[in-house]
Amino acid sequence: MSEQSTDLDREVEKTLRYWVGGVVNHNRAIIEHLHDDDFICTGLDAAPMDRATHVEMELDTKDVSIEFFNLINRDFGAYVITWGRQTLTANVPVSDFSAAFADGAAEGIELRFTLVWRRGAEGLRILTFHSSAC
Repeated sequence: MSEQSTDLDREVEKTLRYWVGGVVNHNRAIIEHLHDDDFICTGLDAAPMDRATHVEMELDTKDVSIEFFNLINRDFGAYVITWGRQTLTANVPVSDFSAAFADGAAEGIELRFTLVWRRGAEGLRILTFHSSAC
């Protein structure tokens, strides 16, 4: 985090660390809390993935290491958009991903992502996101 970080940058970075901690430690309560009730994203098979499916996928992922960097955050009141990059090393279930992605994740892969948060009384919650390999 740079010395010029804003309150929004600190809020997003804190929430991302909380999310990573939930995934690394297979903490269902944290993962579910951070996924908005209306969460939906596009899976790698181009099909919509709902909240329950995504939560289970994150819980099934093993040996996880995730780092986020080059974050750009924009505040739109009730919504925050984050763009950035991440590195991911993990043993992901092939049933949830292509074999090529699973192999890449096992070796370590860099992704670019866009994340949309909804801000509420409980803080930032993930409404949707998209990532792609660099």
